[in-house]
Amino acid sequence: MPDFDVKKLKKMYDEAKRVDEKLFAEQRTNIRLKMGDHYKKKAAMFDDLRARGVINKKTSIRLTKNHIHRITNIYENQILETNPSVTAVPFNKNELHDIKAAEQRQGIIDWVKETNNWDDKQSKHVSDFIGIGETYALIRFDYDKGKPIAENEDTGEIVKSGEFEIERVFGFDLKRDPDARTEDEAVWWIRDQMVNKSEFKKLVKNAKDGDNSEALQEKVRSSVETTTRIFDPSLGQYKATKNQVLVKELFVKPSNEYPNGWYVMFTDHLIITQGELPFGIYPLVGKGFDELTTSPRSASIIRVCRPYQIEVNRSSSKMAEHQITLGDDKVYIQDGTKLTNGGTLHGVRAFKISGREPIIQPGRSGAQYLEYQLSQIKEMYEAVNLSHILEDNNAKVGDPYLLLFRAMKDKKKFVRYINKYSQFEIAV
Repeated sequence: MPDFDVKKLKKMYDEAKRVDEKLFAEQRTNIRLKMGDHYKKKAAMFDDLRARGVINKKTSIRLTKNHIHRITNIYENQILETNPSVTAVPFNKNELHDIKAAEQRQGIIDWVKETNNWDDKQSKHVSDFIGIGETYALIRFDYDKGKPIAENEDTGEIVKSGEFEIERVFGFDLKRDPDARTEDEAVWWIRDQMVNKSEFKKLVKNAKDGDNSEALQEKVRSSVETTTRIFDPSLGQYKATKNQVLVKELFVKPSNEYPNGWYVMFTDHLIITQGELPFGIYPLVGKGFDELTTSPRSASIIRVCRPYQIEVNRSSSKMAEHQITLGDDKVYIQDGTKLTNGGTLHGVRAFKISGREPIIQPGRSGAQYLEYQLSQIKEMYEAVNLSHILEDNNAKVGDPYLLLFRAMKDKKKFVRYINKYSQFEIAV
């Protein structure tokens, strides 16, 4: 029997969280960058600076020209266009038994896809794979789903057939064995999840089989009253939770020490339940975009885009700043010189000058930053192997064989990542 206790589990979690702390911050920031939220401080559109035409030390313009969104969408579309999926085929196409077995397995695969709305989930997993840099799925069998098949005579509850659930898990919600240098060496992973207080109490009640001791109730109260700040991917920001409890799940891979693996659900105050993995099957599956050396974690293509995107935003902001402060033409007249209206004609305005001719200074558009900005954009697309996106599309019109050759050439750039994602779906 494993000797896991709350103190040991909490130590494992803290060490695992600390070792990838910088990566988690990067993954959360990637979501904000893709959404176009490139600055920590949010402000109204230009803070009305364009209307006031004033820039000082307390105000500044921060423009976002978000190429990261376009680049990540191109990568996602290239993977989804290939429609990576899984199918069952007979080992021997001439053997009737193999053909029937393949048909049965394909029926199960189709059922799992249909009940999990896989077309929608697939696009979300691809989005995580490209944007966050990692995509993970947790496979469970949910007995509360499916068609009603019977009624429990003792409780009167409806018994359902159950369904497989493929649950999407974010990379920053997974903490790994800090001693692991590769994905295969990671003996265990801990997953964070937020559970509603009522559902948490129900979990504890079912797991403890009616234990109402004062010690257990005190641990439950301590878990419920703890406030946690979590990152909301849909909003791209942190928020405090009041009606939820942070529950952690430890998954230990099958090994000599744990032949069927091990599972523990716990909080910082109590162990809710633990036991062997059903059938010894490890339920957590994941794949990364670009593996990090000596680490089981992976980085996103956004890591490559970041420095270029910063320079594009900075140069764009400086151009806008010059247009606001120096944009309009300026007229200088000598003291004593009089400038009066000399009448108007169609499309003509005349002025009378008495004195020295005025000096006209043209406004500034910030064009001195344009060449640098365009070079950064070009270099960014070259760095992510998408330089062909900036080419003239008219040059592609013509010979159909040339178009086919170019399409095949462009597709080869994404083969590595398409194969990686395909491996993820096969593992699921």
